[in-house]
Amino acid sequence: MIADYHFNCIRMLNDLSRYRLNADSDLDEYRKDLHKFVHFQGEVYNLLDGLAIGDTINVCDVVVPDSLDVFIKVVCKYILLHQQDDESKSRIEFSDDYRKIYRRPGFVKPNHLDRHFYSRR
Repeated sequence: MIADYHFNCIRMLNDLSRYRLNADSDLDEYRKDLHKFVHFQGEVYNLLDGLAIGDTINVCDVVVPDSLDVFIKVVCKYILLHQQDDESKSRIEFSDDYRKIYRRPGFVKPNHLDRHFYSRR
């Protein structure tokens, strides 16, 4: 069944970036059924929170085609909510075509850079 969705997704929707969130109001249509939306959003956030550093999600493997629009918008909202996080924290990113989601490691400042190498201290 997943293979059927995956095949249809590849065939019909090569570039999923058209579903990205351009404004928060893009989600208003889905918020009309607030209970359903909050439940869906919670499941997506849990999926993203559970993604280990270096792991990848193939969007077409986890989303039915009818939910692509809201799924991608909710992931975009998650990314926006976490963009001010400390740079040492891992982060979620889309591929250029929005078909894959990655958890990237955060930046860790190496200890040897605490002191300038010309410093005598």
